[in-house]
Amino acid sequence: MSSFSSAYRALITSPDVLKTCQSFRGLPDLLCYLKDWFQVPSVSDQDLLGKLNLHNQQVLDVSHEQLRGYWLPCRYDSGQRRLHWCLPLGPATEPFQDETISRYRQQSLVNLVLQPKTSLDALLSAEPPSGSCLPCGFIFHLSRCGSTLLSGCAVQLDAVQILSESPLLTEVLLDVGLTPVQQQQLLRQLVDLQAAPFPGRPHLVIKWNAWDILRWDVIQKAFPRVPAVLLVRNPAEILAAHQKMAGRHMSGDPRMSTFDPVFAPIAGFLDFRMTVLHRLMSAMYEVLSNQNNQAQLVDYAQLNAGTIAQQLQRWVGPIEAPGLERIARRLQVNAKHPDQVFVPDVKQKQGAFADEQRALIDHRLMPVYESLHRIQSWFPTLN
Repeated sequence: MSSFSSAYRALITSPDVLKTCQSFRGLPDLLCYLKDWFQVPSVSDQDLLGKLNLHNQQVLDVSHEQLRGYWLPCRYDSGQRRLHWCLPLGPATEPFQDETISRYRQQSLVNLVLQPKTSLDALLSAEPPSGSCLPCGFIFHLSRCGSTLLSGCAVQLDAVQILSESPLLTEVLLDVGLTPVQQQQLLRQLVDLQAAPFPGRPHLVIKWNAWDILRWDVIQKAFPRVPAVLLVRNPAEILAAHQKMAGRHMSGDPRMSTFDPVFAPIAGFLDFRMTVLHRLMSAMYEVLSNQNNQAQLVDYAQLNAGTIAQQLQRWVGPIEAPGLERIARRLQVNAKHPDQVFVPDVKQKQGAFADEQRALIDHRLMPVYESLHRIQSWFPTLN
């Protein structure tokens, strides 16, 4: 191994040195420090960046336990079976995890010049760490039905950290090259690695993507007995929201069809989206039908300060007055755009379709939507 490669490896696995690197506010100062570290004082900035980029593309031969707690796995490349890492800058506060990762990359000079990668196979062969971080609650949803609002309220509590639609977890579940047992193992390991940098926030809540409900068995076996909330909404309102901006599962993304045949596009976007939504609601019905599942149904129409606080208390225990006040303030702003005031749009969404389309939506989707509410009343979730 070359001296530069050895120094690169030592740098990536040295928390104190990385902390020093994070302290520099200008790229020239950071590069000057790195030249001393690599003992190449006469090399140009461009050549140093080139050497670093070359090593960033290689698989780093270190154990994941050596990176745990200060590096954060941020992306999984299924084609090359590699994990990408970055240094976190505080816990997630953005509506979605990919926005948090973008903040880490944009606001840290170190993340611009150091982008280590490790092998997924090495993680699969590793023993899980002792004292792994475990989630206290799950949010499943049909999309556009208040999940981002609920997760945004959760992160208002000082002891809570949120993984909101983590791209890392999604790519593991979408990878058809992994067996269900491997997916279960990786979910446990990757959840732990993403939560470990924030020990001051011991309560971890995970908001899954809408389609992840189709892998309930894999998730449940990875994390048994984690209480979950299943968020639903009037189907016409959900479909109206996707007319304005379609989510990945409603857009006809060809890769999604390998995850589940329901995502294979069919003629007519409305028919396709109704088919997808019916499949997701049916999967929720199956989850609720099993009384052993720690799952509770909540409708978008029921979301308010009281019901949200009640749900969060189910996961983290009593909430003190300052936390309740922050939740109340969070309800006043747009869930996906916190810099904007929340404007109710239920009536607008209810009127988004022509009478014939609305009749078709109600005919195909309202029976299963109503059955979700009925089964919840038959099998109330244990507190």
